[in-house]
Amino acid sequence: MAEPHILARGANVALPHTEITASVEWNAPEKAGVYACLIGRDGNVRTAQDINPGYPRVAKGNGPIGASGPQRVSYEIDVRSMPADVAKIIFCVVAGDPARSRCGGLGVRLVISSDAKGVAAFELPADLHLEAAAILGELYRRNEDWKFRAVGQGFTEGLDPLAKFIGCTPHDLRTAYLPANGAAPAPTAKAKPAQSPAPPPPPPVPPAPAAKPAERPEPKPAPSPAKAPARKREPAAHKPHANLPGAEEASAFTVGRWVLTAAGVQPIAGVEVSRAELVQRELLDVRPDAAGLLWPAQFRHQPVTGEALATTTRFLPTVGRALGPAGLPELDEVTAIDPASRRDEQVPDGARLFASGGSPPRLVAIDPADGQAWWKAPWSDRWASFGRCPRAAALPAYASGAAGNAQGVFYAGESALVHLLADQQPTFTSLPVSASPLGAPALVGGHVLLPIGSDAALQVAIRLGDGSLGELPVAGAKGAEGPLGAPVVNGETGMCFWPGASGFLLFEEGLDGPSCAWRPWPAGVAGLPFQRPFRAANGRFWAMCVELTPGGHGRALACSMAAAGSRDRQTLLGPHASVGTQTFRGRARHLEPWRGADEEINLGLDYDGRWLLPLLRLGDRQTVLGLVDGAASAREFLFREEACAPREITLALHSDNGRLAMLGQSFDIASTDDLELFLDGERLCIHHHESNQCASWSVSFSR
Repeated sequence: MAEPHILARGANVALPHTEITASVEWNAPEKAGVYACLIGRDGNVRTAQDINPGYPRVAKGNGPIGASGPQRVSYEIDVRSMPADVAKIIFCVVAGDPARSRCGGLGVRLVISSDAKGVAAFELPADLHLEAAAILGELYRRNEDWKFRAVGQGFTEGLDPLAKFIGCTPHDLRTAYLPANGAAPAPTAKAKPAQSPAPPPPPPVPPAPAAKPAERPEPKPAPSPAKAPARKREPAAHKPHANLPGAEEASAFTVGRWVLTAAGVQPIAGVEVSRAELVQRELLDVRPDAAGLLWPAQFRHQPVTGEALATTTRFLPTVGRALGPAGLPELDEVTAIDPASRRDEQVPDGARLFASGGSPPRLVAIDPADGQAWWKAPWSDRWASFGRCPRAAALPAYASGAAGNAQGVFYAGESALVHLLADQQPTFTSLPVSASPLGAPALVGGHVLLPIGSDAALQVAIRLGDGSLGELPVAGAKGAEGPLGAPVVNGETGMCFWPGASGFLLFEEGLDGPSCAWRPWPAGVAGLPFQRPFRAANGRFWAMCVELTPGGHGRALACSMAAAGSRDRQTLLGPHASVGTQTFRGRARHLEPWRGADEEINLGLDYDGRWLLPLLRLGDRQTVLGLVDGAASAREFLFREEACAPREITLALHSDNGRLAMLGQSFDIASTDDLELFLDGERLCIHHHESNQCASWSVSFSR
């Protein structure tokens, strides 16, 4: 058989429309139990019969099939005849003796083949040294096709959390468990579906319970930054860690393979691991001191010398589909981007919503179609599966988004506000709401807001800081006003705005408590909720609108969004695209869209016939731009009068009153919704949904 392509964690590959063979192999002498589980559309097994032991019976039509042998279990699955309510098939392994062996030491490999040709393979990483159970990979539906994804998600406690993850009881797994080892029977020929299947064999005797591990001694409390001595020990701050006092003493705190000593966070003796592995495996963020020693991020001071520790993790709240706390595509804290630092990034297939949340912050990616979520830590290249969460509400791309703060990441489910927290045990909470979500969540103060509505009423669901959920009526609304654009927030006044086609939704945190109102646009005006609003120098938000005419869209307008209403409007020279305090039209940059150009940008002969689409404002001098092919179709693209054919967009960095610097990346897009921008640590990422391409560049922050 031809060698299959080796996949990394989170990577995926398309499968042929034919019979698939999935083989689980391991090279260690220890026992191991293997499962193949049919998962329904709700993310759970449909019944206990969907759980198959290491001597497999996997559904092919109505008949059992499969063969097994020493240190190898093979499943043959015809995806064409898989029941319609089966969304995926996951393959799991459990250490036969969790007290003595772990999944990372078994050398487990999952190989996917078809017609005797290797399609893909995934080797379970050896760094799963704490996990007694693991999900190797999954076959899953993507529209009318099937794909294979390498997962590599571990469960430290073994069967119990694995059972919870797939929606069954630990008893269901234990009764299906058959340890496969060298004593297994010889491989059997593939069975054909029988007209009258034979009765199943008697259930195997469950294995004896594993010996209880020895109790760990109670850890001593870590040194407290608050108790740092007032007097610094000057020499200690610059000596090598081996010479620091207490460097060879017993550890005060242990996390996996890492210990906290007077020499900072150190690996256990004899173990070679990197800082990135510390972050991605043990979920511990660190800060360096002047001597380069690492300390937990919760420490603000070095406990031995008392010196202040630098912050190494940048966290910016996300609102809707924007990066900054105002909900606009602008990053005030970024001073520069390095065009030469471009690199390709791996993003899970299907991920469309991105946000950072939690403390310390984790980057979360969500597939809105099926609720699959992933998370990753800063400095880590590995995406870990969060599991199956509620599906996102069926909204246009411009009305979808995730919001993140120190409490976690939030998005609109089909009938709930969903809260995700990527902690040592990633969890999600679904808070039911009384009507369908109409837009993306927003953050105002300590509140999380979500617009919801029905034919009879428009409301705003509000999650308070204590986690409770309430709903506020919207004055002046006659019912749901259609999908709403990404929210923008004025943190100084406690106001939040969602632009819509017929008006805008206003939330205000007043002296008498929060209130909501619906403000219609002036007569004869339609809003463009898929366009980002413009923020004037006085802080007022202006929405991009058009004047309605019998023939369609007329003049471009900007209408004010304010508590008093939206009567103020300005006529524009043409369709503008905004990145907060800057707008662009054609090849010109405007500080105010209703006045003349502040700068005409020369694109040169190489990009003749292109126009500028702003994507992100960086600090007070730079803008990430897209150079879009087809200048004559800019109005059609920005007004969305009809569906646009994909056109090439080339990314560039523009410095005010300076030259363009090419960023070395191009995409084919039909609208700005095809791109998602997010921060991963100190790298700016731009993700193209259709191709699942993602590129990133390093950025510098103001200190």
